[in-house]
Parts: sequence; structure tokens; C-alpha cells
Amino acid sequence: MSVRWSDAVWRESKAEGRTLLVLLALADHANDQGVSWPTLRGLAEKARCTRQTVISAITWAETHRELLVDRGGGRNHRNRYSLFPDKYPNGLPTGPRKRSSEWTAKRSSVDRNGLPPSAAERPHTPNRQQEPSLEPVRTTTADRSKPTPAYDVLRDVVQGLQEGDSP
Repeated sequence: MSVRWSDAVWRESKAEGRTLLVLLALADHANDQGVSWPTLRGLAEKARCTRQTVISAITWAETHRELLVDRGGGRNHRNRYSLFPDKYPNGLPTGPRKRSSEWTAKRSSVDRNGLPPSAAERPHTPNRQQEPSLEPVRTTTADRSKPTPAYDVLRDVVQGLQEGDSP
């Protein structure tokens, strides 16, 4: 799966609807150069559409130069698909992305763990308090030999049902 190519499809493509889904499915299969060779059936399943819709989407993307198709030559010979062949003929650039000055300023005011300087100097003490939802539920009184009042009520209801009374 290529997240970078999926991001490129979201940013660069003019496609809409099912065609966009098909291009995203192709991007999901793409290698680092933007090339993939999934089956039409696999694309249809991933894009949740019919095989004919995939063919129409590929035709649209091909005519709008968002996709280059190298035809496989018939049954059992897969097509090869290249995303954005005119814009990225050698694949997406791999260099580091340029960061905004705001991001750089924010980043320089924290240490390598993402903590502000004052928090980095303090020792970390874990919170050992148990979550209230995880505390044990007490269903009996302090004297475990005596049933709780709720038990008495439940016992009376069960006895009434056994005798034919309605609750």
C-alpha cells in the first residue's frame, strides 16, 4: 500500500465519485514508482463497484492523463497502470518534505520526547490509581455468610413465580 500515492490522488486528481475510488484503489496497490497491476475484479471489489464501472473509470482517467495503461494483451495477462505519468514520470519525489517555519519554531521549543523544557526536567511518576470502572463490585454485606437485601428481594420474586404469582 502506498500512502504517498493515495495522497497524490487526493491532491492531484480531478476525478469524482466511483472514478476517484478506482484511482485510490490503484494507488493502494501502487509501488514507489506509482505502478500497479491489479485485476479488474480486485479493483471492483476494493472500489465497491462493478467491473464495467472500473473499465469506465480507467478509460476516463486515461483520457484525462491521470493514468497510463500498458495493456497486458488478453486473458491472464494483467494490465500495468501508472499513476500521473506526465506529472511524475519517475515516481513521486522522495526527499524530505519542506516544513513550515511555524512547525519548526514549535518543534524547537520541545525536547526529543515532545515535552516542553520544564516538563522534561521533572521525573516521571506513573499514576497508580485504579480506574473506578475497574474496581471490584461488592455484592454482599461485611458478613459474607448473610445475603444482601437485593438477594432477599430476588429470592421472594423467584418464589412467587414458582408459586404462580405474577411479579
